[in-house]
Amino acid sequence: NASMDRVVKVRAYHRAGVPHYWLVDPTERTLVVMRHTEGGYLTVLAATAEETVRAEPFEAVELRVASFFDDEPDDS
Repeated sequence: NASMDRVVKVRAYHRAGVPHYWLVDPTERTLVVMRHTEGGYLTVLAATAEETVRAEPFEAVELRVASFFDDEPDDS
């Protein structure tokens, strides 16, 4: 659930040194990308399903956020 993802997991992953943490919210249809810093995770990207992004750590790849929500046309 959202509180587990946004509180419990984010703390555990930070302690473990996970460099990036992505939250894909199917209800809000958003993507949030966070980067590990010494003091906690820093949000480096927040995007809606209508956007195309280059998200850390995969900046070389253009990503349509809608693809997380099965909104992609068959020919994409």
